[in-house]
Amino acid sequence: MIKVGIYHSDAKHKSINKINNHSILSQISKSCLSCLKLSNHTNKMFAKFVLPFISLMGFVSAQLPNFPDNIVVFPERDFITVEGFNGISGVQSFAGEQLTLQVVRNINGVNVLQGEAVATVSGTDIAFEVNHPGGYCWGAGSTLQATPDIRRGSIDANGVVTPGDSLILRHGADIIASTVVQNGIITDRNILDNVITIQGEVFGLVDPLAIEARIVAPALRISPVAFRDVRAVPGLGVVVNPGYSASLEIHGNTWNSTMTFFDDLGNPDPVTASIAFAGAFSVSTWQFTDVNGNAQGLTISEFGEAGGPMTANCPPYAGTLQPIFPDGVAYTSDSIYWNPAVDQLGTNFPFNYYDVEVLRATADPTKSAIVGAARVDRNTRTVTLASGLQTGDVIEVRAAQIYGGVDQVTSARKKVVFPLTVLDAQVPTFSVADGGVGRTVALNSPQGLQIAYTITDGAVGTAVALGTNALIYVDGTEIPITNTQTIQAIAFDTAGVISAAASATITNPYPAQVTGVTATQISIAGVNKIRVAWNAITGATGYKVYAIAGNVKTLVSTINVATATNTDIGTPTLSNNVAYTFTVVAYQVFAGVAYDGISSLASNAVVFVSTDVLTYTVRFKANTELRVSGTGSVSGAIISIYSGPNKTGVILGSGAVTNNAYDIRIKPIPAGIVTITVASSMGFTANVVV
Repeated sequence: MIKVGIYHSDAKHKSINKINNHSILSQISKSCLSCLKLSNHTNKMFAKFVLPFISLMGFVSAQLPNFPDNIVVFPERDFITVEGFNGISGVQSFAGEQLTLQVVRNINGVNVLQGEAVATVSGTDIAFEVNHPGGYCWGAGSTLQATPDIRRGSIDANGVVTPGDSLILRHGADIIASTVVQNGIITDRNILDNVITIQGEVFGLVDPLAIEARIVAPALRISPVAFRDVRAVPGLGVVVNPGYSASLEIHGNTWNSTMTFFDDLGNPDPVTASIAFAGAFSVSTWQFTDVNGNAQGLTISEFGEAGGPMTANCPPYAGTLQPIFPDGVAYTSDSIYWNPAVDQLGTNFPFNYYDVEVLRATADPTKSAIVGAARVDRNTRTVTLASGLQTGDVIEVRAAQIYGGVDQVTSARKKVVFPLTVLDAQVPTFSVADGGVGRTVALNSPQGLQIAYTITDGAVGTAVALGTNALIYVDGTEIPITNTQTIQAIAFDTAGVISAAASATITNPYPAQVTGVTATQISIAGVNKIRVAWNAITGATGYKVYAIAGNVKTLVSTINVATATNTDIGTPTLSNNVAYTFTVVAYQVFAGVAYDGISSLASNAVVFVSTDVLTYTVRFKANTELRVSGTGSVSGAIISIYSGPNKTGVILGSGAVTNNAYDIRIKPIPAGIVTITVASSMGFTANVVV
């Protein structure tokens, strides 16, 4: 049994107070920087017992961000705050650039994307937020239009822990940070007179001390507590604080905390206990504690909060996503065939059945009779009807998500009116000849019959078997071709007469559409350029980069490298103080001919500045602080103050240009400074006599 408790000295309270901004009071979320700094006692325990354990177990925290960069998740609200990534931590600044935040779940050994959002880093303490008022919706800039149900892990009867969802932050294709949803939760809370008890679960922590329980109630400020919250943290046992005492005990995979409230004279104080009980309960767990006591990879589980999209304008909650049922229902006189339905990415309820019904007209024109019905599992795509079909019958097929005996979500029904026609089936034809080149191919029956087909990678096709591996062709549609594929097709009539098979091997040499195109102003050896970056395309020979200024689109670079992911463009190709967006097209050389793919979506707009423009003001404050502030023309540029002229000496301080302004404060003022250098990472430098 581990006993942990609460500390509440002024110094320690201030060091973790910023976590209050993440409470379930739906206040505007601010930075969680230093939101969980541990006591000296806890740090010693961590160094003595936990660090050796991490080393022995091979725990890798390399993908965890370094303070003040962080990823903070509120799983009940499916809400994530990304902090920093503005260069202050010592790693690359991404201010003004786009990052992709992903929620990934391991399902039966396969990592499956559950949610995604593309956001621009602000350059301030809070880089961006997802699924929180004022932030980004899940699905922003992504083809995955769903709000994920972010989940913690689970533990089985043998104590084996399945980790929670992974949270991955990417710059282009590169992973720059990641964490895992931690497994602390509050299961119940109670109050009796002046005593509050809290119960919960916790398991799978690498650091058994990485947990804090908290109640946030602003009205506590005017109570004997004198702070807006009360809390319990690891390693301190029962601790008496102004207005209350608290302890927390861990028993295996459960924990409980007791908080006892008293007035200034030490008497029981049920009034203050009631104020606290009306507040917001949460438990925080985190993945790693750095040497300065900062909690990295932080999960804040909020009791009583609900998930889903933050507004009606955001994509729907994953639990309500219906399966997609592609067109394609075919039939003979006694059998029905259909194309497979597809679960939407991120759904909580994969479909598990198909329902098939045959409706027949009755003497009452307002009613139909069900003359055939079947429910089959999701791996079946055909049914045979004992009574057979008649002209005028209506066939309906739907995919159903059925759990607990209830239809949770069902796809739209696909209806086909059965006509009775009997013809000798002739071989179908292809819009692209065997051995030809094309992005897509269409099929055709000269007699207007139904067509079934298979599509196989490579030059050898797979025979068509109705009801087993066949796909039903929908008249007039185009079948996409990937690389080189072979299509085998048959036509069949409603009597069940099947034609001979036709075959065509077709190659699609056109690369896929390039994604993830971003544009960023950079400086290389004092020369400013715009770096255009993108995700590499498998099978591409190279890339063409186009700059767009107003209505003019110009090819500015051709890169003959298949694995290229960026290029730098500057003068004289680009003009000073002109706003540009960029698109990228992949191309592939096939049989001596270059084939261009589809143009990417346009990047973010960037004003090209051949050399940035900086203003600066140097001030002293009571001879204890040197303050350099001003404006900058390039957002995200890093301004550094050197102790000597011409960028000599040491860097006294630095900061990023945010909203075209910067403010750097240096204290104490080093002795002997005569001339400083104000230097921008985007090329500007100036010597200033102080």
